[in-house]
Amino acid sequence: MATRNHHPGAPSQAAGQHLLAKVYLANRQYEKAVEVATAVIGKHPLMQARFGAVVATTPGRNLFWDLHRPQNVHNSANTETILGTLDRNDLPDEVRTDGLYTMRNYHPAWWNARVRDSQAGRGTIDRGAVYDTLGRGNSNLRPSNYYLYDIWTDKDDLRRKDGNWVFQEELIYNNPASVDFGKPIDPRNFGALADTFQHYHSFPYYITYVPQATTEQVPNGGNGDWYVFRSAETYLLRAEAYYWLGKLDLAATDLNAVRSRAGAAPVASGAMSIEAILDERARELFAEEHRKSELVRVSYIMAAEGIDGYSLETFSEHNFWYDRVMATNNFYRDHVRWGSSECRISPYHVLFPVPADVINTNTLGVINQNKGYPGAENNLPPLTEITD
Repeated sequence: MATRNHHPGAPSQAAGQHLLAKVYLANRQYEKAVEVATAVIGKHPLMQARFGAVVATTPGRNLFWDLHRPQNVHNSANTETILGTLDRNDLPDEVRTDGLYTMRNYHPAWWNARVRDSQAGRGTIDRGAVYDTLGRGNSNLRPSNYYLYDIWTDKDDLRRKDGNWVFQEELIYNNPASVDFGKPIDPRNFGALADTFQHYHSFPYYITYVPQATTEQVPNGGNGDWYVFRSAETYLLRAEAYYWLGKLDLAATDLNAVRSRAGAAPVASGAMSIEAILDERARELFAEEHRKSELVRVSYIMAAEGIDGYSLETFSEHNFWYDRVMATNNFYRDHVRWGSSECRISPYHVLFPVPADVINTNTLGVINQNKGYPGAENNLPPLTEITD
């Protein structure tokens, strides 16, 4: 029987253990990571059946729709929640936010005047039922093709089916004055191919759809509870620990627990790799995991273990994080432009810079800057012994 927090949003022992599993992984203490992850999984089994008031009977949806409804994050039936935030319309003003902005950040600006119809007229408008439902997207956090298309190779994956996504081909002209009213948006009518970057792409609606409290509010993505830790991730953390331990059969078992719940085909132990685990994290934890932190942790492990030629000595010049991003992210790989900006990264961006204020105000010692950033030329070798 799973244990539940007495107060939604309050950290529990399981939340501490879930975080500790990540700390153990980062310190290459893989057996300890397995131990604490196993304790969490015992308390928080994966949800396997539809649940939640009203939404459980919503036609054209499935378990994953229920799982990601904000009102179900802290539902007493939801055994999967380890830790979640509280962000509700009925909270006092001093603790309620302006909303999650998920629809603004992750949905395309399909309503924008740049979306033209076949006669070069305005095809979409920012009002009406379709607008309220799909939101005032601006694609501020535009997902790469890897997230939206490349990883979805299993046609039976429930996370991709039963109305959970809005595909770009389903976006329609909603301007009653348009000659193409009600027809699918045709990307050939855009003034420039670059416009599709912001205005025309698919999105995981079952995760990002958070309606406003009223239709009078701009539909940017309203107030709603959100996951911090969920046991689907705990399974994938334990799979990673088993992978580093060389126990590929156990790693596959944990990864397949997540996949089988989604109706996806199992991965054979012989096909287990860190890439397979990262792909599954991307499918399961969109807008939920802290992706860069996870990639940096994996990169440190590979450098410390000397895997694939990586090393801690050359970490800022050659690391798994950079190679993985360049292999999977079409924007950085192709130097895609958005307005006046161009998508570019370098290997040293694996680490953020140390703030200049931190370095400059430390007058009694030297704080080194991470390599690649201005000021790193002043770095000193670390002390190897304490002197008077």
